[in-house]
Amino acid sequence: RRQGDMIFCASHHAGHIVLNGMFPNYTYLPIWLDEGFGAWMEVQVVDDSLTACGTKGYGVGAVRKDKWSTSSTWKENLKQSIADGSVTPVSRLLVKPLNKLGWKDIAKAWSVIDWWVTTDPEKFRAFVREVRSRYPRWDKHAECAPADLARFQNEALMAVFGLDADGVEREWRKHVSA
Repeated sequence: RRQGDMIFCASHHAGHIVLNGMFPNYTYLPIWLDEGFGAWMEVQVVDDSLTACGTKGYGVGAVRKDKWSTSSTWKENLKQSIADGSVTPVSRLLVKPLNKLGWKDIAKAWSVIDWWVTTDPEKFRAFVREVRSRYPRWDKHAECAPADLARFQNEALMAVFGLDADGVEREWRKHVSA
């Protein structure tokens, strides 16, 4: 069990390293994007998602029992959560702090990332670049209001995808429902 946990943890944190190494400029990335990419990397490496960063949010302090992310079940689980209204909209996901992310938020984040990467990896990279160009430096991040963080991300979404968060939400739902 311990060795398996280490593989999940290593792949998750490798995801953080890869994502944060794209277009580095001393800015933070949105939490949902960073953690979603970590979970996405787990699925790429191990075909499942288990780990999370050690926080009182969705990580070690709150054991995940989602099993959303196995390749055979994630779309059906997301469809069910769309149907029952338990999926966080992209517009709210953009500003959730790390200690408020639940496992469904992480599953949503990685599924959005999976959709972008499998559909058009260059647009995903362009989105990361656009967010980096707008997001505050690490030492100024705490001074930004959630509305500013949402605005920076919406500007990046518009620049790359021609959609704001609500438009991404609509298109993501179509993708998951297909």
